[in-house]
This record gives sequence, C-alpha cells and structure tokens, in this order.
Amino acid sequence: EALRRRLEKRIYIPLPDEEARLGMFKVNCSSIKLADDVDFRRLVKRTEGYSGADICSVCREASMMNLRDRLRKARTKGESGVALDVDRLRAEVEGRPVTMGNFEQAVKNVQKSVGTEDLRNSLIMTMHPLTSGLRDYVTAADHTRYDGLADGFIRVDVTHSNLQARVHDATLSLDAPISSVKQKLYKRNGTTVDHMQLFLRRGDGSTIFLYDDKLTLR
Repeated sequence: EALRRRLEKRIYIPLPDEEARLGMFKVNCSSIKLADDVDFRRLVKRTEGYSGADICSVCREASMMNLRDRLRKARTKGESGVALDVDRLRAEVEGRPVTMGNFEQAVKNVQKSVGTEDLRNSLIMTMHPLTSGLRDYVTAADHTRYDGLADGFIRVDVTHSNLQARVHDATLSLDAPISSVKQKLYKRNGTTVDHMQLFLRRGDGSTIFLYDDKLTLR
C-alpha cells in the first residue's frame, strides 16, 4: 500500500465477469489432471471479485495440494527428503487428479487482491470530472436503492459486480448528455462550462441540468 501511494497515476481495469473467469479456469487447468467432480461453474460463482492473477493462483494452489499431502505423509512416516524416490514421487502425484475439494480449499487460501474499497475509489476517480459531491453519492448508492412502490429507500447488499457496473454505466450515461449540454450552453452564451450539478427528478427519469442556478435545460 505504501508503494501504491507513491505511484502518480492509477488505471482502473475491470475485473473479469463470470464468462471471463470460466475461460481463465479452463486455460489455467488445461495441463492439470482433473477429477470428475470438478465444477468450473461452481468455482466461477465462488470467485466473484477475483482478478485473473487471483484465479491463476487458485489453480496453482489446487494443483500443489496433492504434492503437499504426499510430503506431509512422508514426514509422518519419518522419510527424509534425500531418501525419497523423486521419480516415484512425481509419478505418484501426477497420477492423482485434482479434486473439487482441492479447489475449494485453494479458494479459501487465496484472498482477493482487489477489495471493495478499491472499486469504490475507482468509481470516485472515474466520475469526479463529471459531478461534484460524488463521494457522498457513492456512499449512499452503495447501500440503498429507490423502491417506487414503497416510495422510499431500502438497504441492499453491494457486490464487486454491481460496483463495476456503476462505473461503466454511469460513465456511458453521463458523458454524452453532459457534452451535449455543454455545447448548447457554449453556443447560447459563448462561454465554456467548468462545473455542473446533476439532478434526477424522482419518478419520471427526467434529468435537469443546472448551471449557476439560473439556466435550466431539459
């Protein structure tokens, strides 16, 4: 973390979605002998928020468990490392397939390298040029959603996937209309716009853009 603080610029790269993670598991396990009970779809569900490097570590960790288990048994029997038949040990380990249990234990051992706080900060940095007071908005949006039937807000869980979706959707949905309004303001007033506030009128989805609390465009 101390090293990351010294970097001048950070670039946000979205984490892999379910289909991407499925492909990563297949590629990383292409040379590994797998047991019949290995279910990649289940592993994909268990690894939400994992990066490509994290998934690679999970596969490597799972593939090493048979070797670790064999060495543990050797130490229990009192065999020394020198006395072990390397060729026999390699053949014995390679002959044992990696099971779903190995993968599940590997997922427990390998922690996510990208946390929810990293994604939240990325959202703030991405949207900062477009709106002010975004930190308060993100803090609220992380924990609430509008329920039209109840005419109020209810608390919901936040996952890596919907945080990433907010970064992508908010950028696409706000960038084009803001650019359009800025052009209209420039043509009308002959001046450029540096700051804008965005308001969403609850219920009808209309967006109102205010500049200096004087000009309103719909």
